[in-house]
Amino acid sequence: MFAKLYKYQVKELWYIARYFYLGMVGTYLISMLIKATKIPGVVQFFNVLSILGFILCGVAILIFTVINDYQNQQGKRSYFFRSIPAKESAILGSRIAYYATYYFSTILMIVIGLTLRLIADDATNMGIPFHIALNVYKDLFPITKMVGIMLFLVIYTGTEFIISMMFAITIGSHAKFKSLGIGGPILVYFLHYIAMQIINLISILFIPIAIKLPDNFDSGFKLEIVFQSMMPEINKLFSAQSNEIRVFGIGFIFITFVVWIIMLVWIYKFSKNKISLN
Repeated sequence: MFAKLYKYQVKELWYIARYFYLGMVGTYLISMLIKATKIPGVVQFFNVLSILGFILCGVAILIFTVINDYQNQQGKRSYFFRSIPAKESAILGSRIAYYATYYFSTILMIVIGLTLRLIADDATNMGIPFHIALNVYKDLFPITKMVGIMLFLVIYTGTEFIISMMFAITIGSHAKFKSLGIGGPILVYFLHYIAMQIINLISILFIPIAIKLPDNFDSGFKLEIVFQSMMPEINKLFSAQSNEIRVFGIGFIFITFVVWIIMLVWIYKFSKNKISLN
């Protein structure tokens, strides 16, 4: 049943998403063709326009991902999820897989597209072949560490996006918020967003685990895990004892994991109640 639910959700959105993916590829190819003309002013204008269009296509896919999930839970297609004889775990798992499929595929396209564009721009400006420019980037940056950090950020932000959207739609579609229509999920999302910002800020400042930046970046990009809070660094900054902050709290990561688990339990519970009541 999980596979059927997953395929249904992915297929429903694919009818729309495929055009935006084609738009992303099209804007990249058109910008490369215009770049080859080397016409001053025109190249710069279409570069900005194509980058904007490329990113907007990706954002549109994520927006429609959320809209389709809302339609399945509370909108015109909600009868399907209310009547289907599936376990709550299958419904929850299929929704997570559906979100993850479109989120990570879209982010991957954006990252690859912008990276190739950046390297191509530098190759054109320096008058060197593309593969040589790529090797230059490999030599300039610690690729392994950078890729690791970027991969963590993509997974972290993706998980936050998926769970927060599912939480807002599931809780916001409950009977208590039904009179608000789509305003229910929007209200729940903003309340969740504000609460998470407060929790994250407190966690960053006061939980005694942080990343310490090196005193000299010339010696290499080395990060050190230290068991101290960020608050003493803030106090030094405000008391003029220091003019920079080299310790950044990461306690919010662990708190966020706990919050995610709680939110998933709520999503499961409310999904179960919704199915049994309808």
